[in-house]
Amino acid sequence: MKNKLKRNNDMLNNPGKEEFLNILQTNEAEKLEAKEQINITIFTNVTLKPIFDTYLIHFLLQNQISAELSFLDIDETIMKIHKQHTNLLQQESDFIIIFPNINALNDNLFKNPYQLDKNKLIEETISVKHNLLTLLKGIRKHSEAIILWNLFELPSIPTVMINSNLDYNPYKIIKNLNDFMEVELDKSYNTFVIDLNLVLYRFGAEFIYDKRQWHWSRSPYSKDGCREITRYMASNICALRGKSRKCLVLDCDDLLWGGIIGEEGIQNIRLSPYHPGSAYYEFQQEVLNFYNRGILIALCSKNNEYDVIEVIRNHPHMLIKENHLAAYEINWDDKATNLLRIANKLNISLDSLVFMDDSEWEVFQIQELLPEVKAIHMPRKKPYLFRDKLLEAYELSNQSLTSEDTMRTKMYQEEQDRIRDKSLKSDMDILKYYRTLQMKVKVSLAEQIIIPRVAQLTQKTNQFNLTTIRCTEDEIRQRCNNENYDVIVIQLEDRFGDFGVIGTSIIHYEGEKAVIEHFILSCRALGRLVEDALLSSIIQRTKYKGITKLIGVYKASPKNKQTELFYEKRGFQQTSKNEISTIYICNPFKFKNSEKWRESIEICSTFE
Repeated sequence: MKNKLKRNNDMLNNPGKEEFLNILQTNEAEKLEAKEQINITIFTNVTLKPIFDTYLIHFLLQNQISAELSFLDIDETIMKIHKQHTNLLQQESDFIIIFPNINALNDNLFKNPYQLDKNKLIEETISVKHNLLTLLKGIRKHSEAIILWNLFELPSIPTVMINSNLDYNPYKIIKNLNDFMEVELDKSYNTFVIDLNLVLYRFGAEFIYDKRQWHWSRSPYSKDGCREITRYMASNICALRGKSRKCLVLDCDDLLWGGIIGEEGIQNIRLSPYHPGSAYYEFQQEVLNFYNRGILIALCSKNNEYDVIEVIRNHPHMLIKENHLAAYEINWDDKATNLLRIANKLNISLDSLVFMDDSEWEVFQIQELLPEVKAIHMPRKKPYLFRDKLLEAYELSNQSLTSEDTMRTKMYQEEQDRIRDKSLKSDMDILKYYRTLQMKVKVSLAEQIIIPRVAQLTQKTNQFNLTTIRCTEDEIRQRCNNENYDVIVIQLEDRFGDFGVIGTSIIHYEGEKAVIEHFILSCRALGRLVEDALLSSIIQRTKYKGITKLIGVYKASPKNKQTELFYEKRGFQQTSKNEISTIYICNPFKFKNSEKWRESIEICSTFE
């Protein structure tokens, strides 16, 4: 497995014919190691097989997701929708990707716009909009799967000025269609926009397209273009499946600044808004953009800690400061050991880490010893590429930004204070220690403003997640607006700081029965009895609604083993068990569970 991941990383850094052939050969073997299986249906009007689908499968497999792909023609689908066919989809799909190509959609509008009079131009534009909307609504009528809609790519060679007042300007025609579809997609449930213009802008038209293949087989993209487009698309799918990474770990010398601090001293390293230090300065600016999007920043450097801290505190152009760091390991130990320490400090798994280093040897070591970590080599002699390499780390992408994201590093720093405080009081009874924390929780129904955070908890929480069912914001919003559901959230604060929303539970009511479909607690709140406070509120809520049968479900996953006996230890009775799930039941009116948590937690609940 380790060697395989190393080989795959090498192939992606050195694209070519051998890369594609090796990926084609290894995809089938890697499917056996995947932990998730999804079905993807792709609607398109161009040829995307066999290169596009091979790469898409490959990048999903890198995140242990095995995907079965099916392709359907857009024009045929629109005809079926008009004729009200019932068998629109060949399979039940988890994701539907809409991939309309502008050059194959309407010859008059996109290839001969200057030959149309104004009325004909309007007529053709309306016709395209109608077909696109028919496609969207028709697919949504047949499936509740997540839809990823690719916007049209803008002309790479404009024939007239973009700000020209000519209505026939292809740029304006395409932008108008994209703007129209973004508005319509925003109205559609569980639908997300993919803008390939970002990839086109990054790599350029000559890299992305293959004109010869277009004329031969109606295949628009080069092999390299397919690789980068599918990598971008796979990152969006992974983010929606809760597979995005949350921590960026950085080396220091020749990455955050030019030169070796231990040899050259603080006055001689290269770091400033001007050359030769501007590339490092620019890289740090982008790191802070990731920080402000909720990504944890950590340092892992073979150095004297004093030297690095001096740069952080005293260099006039050092942008990354101590308050930006969730953790750091600065010593002379091997970096694999230090990455393990960082993951342990932050209580996150290794597959949450992206590690960047200018040393090929260090990157190779991590790929060999810790294959779960995404290790990226930053070319030491090309610091001007560092910022772009960071932006290409799609694994760090997130679908939304919550208030908890923006405060994440501060929360982890506060947690380190709690750990140090606990170590000073190690001889104290644990319940007495909890009382010193002055914990307060608030339990309530989710409000609209909290919905993105609830969706994020379902997507990213793995350890204390009893069913690991992932939900989008739209799915959470639907449940909030459905009288047969309760979306419950719990917030926590203590004397060290405010955790924000750290847990959620979604209850589905069916007559006198209720099912706990989700019971989730952030790893930051584990081991504090907060889960008991949440369960107690659920019991009170279901009693208020007259529920006599409360069903708890546990579905095993690779990371939630610690929750296997959660319901059993709290007095629920097991009723059935199979390879997929274990079902528990209790009568809320007869439920008796330890209330010790009340000795150390002050609760404000709308249900009590």
